[in-house]
Amino acid sequence: MSFISLAFLIFLPVTVLVYWHVPFRIKKIWLLAMSIFFYAWGEPFYVFLMLFSATLDYVCGRVIGARISPAASKAALLASVFINLGLLGIFKYTDFAISTVNSLLHTSFPLKNLPLPIGISFYTFQTMSYTIDVYRDPDKAEKNFLYYALYVSFFPQLVAGPIERAGNLLHQFMEDKKPNEEDFRQGFRLLLYGFFKKVCVADFAGSFVNTAFSDPSLVNGLGFWLAGLLFTIQIYGDFSGYSDIATGSARLLGIRLTKNFNRPLKATSFRDYGSQWHISLSTWFMEYVYFPLGGSRKGRFRKYVNNMIVFLLSGLWHGANWTFVAWGAFLGVTTITEDLIRPYYHKACDFLRIDNSSAFVLRVRNIIVLLLVAITSIFFRSRDIGEAAQILGKMFGGLSVSVPFAASALESLGMTLPYFLQMLLSLFLLDRGYTMCWKTDGTVFSPAATDHSSSALRFMTYLFFLLAILAMWLMAASGNIQSKFIYFQF
Repeated sequence: MSFISLAFLIFLPVTVLVYWHVPFRIKKIWLLAMSIFFYAWGEPFYVFLMLFSATLDYVCGRVIGARISPAASKAALLASVFINLGLLGIFKYTDFAISTVNSLLHTSFPLKNLPLPIGISFYTFQTMSYTIDVYRDPDKAEKNFLYYALYVSFFPQLVAGPIERAGNLLHQFMEDKKPNEEDFRQGFRLLLYGFFKKVCVADFAGSFVNTAFSDPSLVNGLGFWLAGLLFTIQIYGDFSGYSDIATGSARLLGIRLTKNFNRPLKATSFRDYGSQWHISLSTWFMEYVYFPLGGSRKGRFRKYVNNMIVFLLSGLWHGANWTFVAWGAFLGVTTITEDLIRPYYHKACDFLRIDNSSAFVLRVRNIIVLLLVAITSIFFRSRDIGEAAQILGKMFGGLSVSVPFAASALESLGMTLPYFLQMLLSLFLLDRGYTMCWKTDGTVFSPAATDHSSSALRFMTYLFFLLAILAMWLMAASGNIQSKFIYFQF
């Protein structure tokens, strides 16, 4: 079931209403049943695969928690890791492996064309993190299967995260919560903000990106710089919008999920951008790959090797295509390069007496980061390496700053002046929406503001968001805008 559907707009209120009116002992059963129903709505067969993964890791956790022997605990851990990765590999990477072998060895093995179960990359990493945590501390093993199954299948974050750790989520299902006014307010804010991000920012920006990539031969270099920036906006609005809807839905149930994004589009370094984007995945790789490999404890060279391994694996996690591997490699090289030049950059700033914390310098650094991210977006969005190379060739060759060249770039994306102004308005409201949902500093848009004028302004902002979402939803219903979540393909 998609968040952007009429079915969900019925499903969520019914789930919340019943949840708060049944006895505590029924709450986990109700949530589990509704979570399975949510997943089975679009994946009636693969719900059994998800439940198999949950059962497997529950059993492995119980074996480890029983402390039968070190050998039994290690065997349970290995079973969890290899079976989970095996299932992920079969469904996600079989055709990628076959096509790579065919390309290298000039063979013609037929592709299997296995459908990708929605959310498998997310819940697989979530269940594996549980088993690994229990192996490190057997006392963390969960004995109640219903609670554990709910941890794996909890509907707000099941399909596209955030990837929750058992330590954050399991105990919340065990608490006898009461309806809380602030939970409902914050849940509503996040739902509204998430829908706005998805429908009014991501889908709107995506309509121009789709035009550019439908026929790359018609777009000049400047057009693809714009398309790269717009795709960065699109995927941020799409994925962080999903995360906000998930967090808001959970908050209506008194459950607090991990914050998955922290304004990465305002990052002033590539390292900051990486740490503020898809936080639950980056921390997963840090905890279960980077640190076990040695992190930065074994010298600078080993640190950079470990960094590249993490980025390459992250790229491969995102998709079974060499474009994603190239995307991960570019992220790794750029992050390492930034780390290498950082000391010289600070020395140069000191020598030239440049205030590195001034608003102007921070804005320049932010623009540089966004331009680098726009390059990564080309790898992420392209169909294959050949197309990515063709587009990057245009971006770095034959650029012009003439008015006709810029007009041609906008025209090739289908962006007229009214659309351009609408995009700017959407980005302004995107920024205001963050303050409205997350900041608690007492500014007029923040949740902490309590005076009447602030309340009136925030009410008008809510109303505008609702009307904007409704208008864009109608455009999506007419077929003018594609409204599927991008990360469903991962």
